[in-house]
Amino acid sequence: MAGLGAATLAFGPSVLLGSDAGQWVVRHVFGQGPTLPDGREVVAPGDPVPALAVSKLDGTAHTLRSEGRPILINYWASWCPPCVEEMPLLDAFAAAQGQGGVQVIGIAL
Repeated sequence: MAGLGAATLAFGPSVLLGSDAGQWVVRHVFGQGPTLPDGREVVAPGDPVPALAVSKLDGTAHTLRSEGRPILINYWASWCPPCVEEMPLLDAFAAAQGQGGVQVIGIAL
């Protein structure tokens, strides 16, 4: 067995449902989209992202706005070796973007 069926059997339905193909199946075959709490939006790839409020380490709020620039949000943890390993690559990528390119934001778990 190969493909999504094998992945679903091996790893459970979250593999399929967590993919773009799985979400397409849910929307088009079952006629339903993801359910979200009131006031939340689903953003399609390529759409502008609405402002996102996050808490800083000191407890104050900070609002992330794309201001027309793409945002790459990297969720990482100090106990995750691949997360720590990719940090220099993300730092170099962010530096290469300059003021008008992709914003790279790291959020530690």
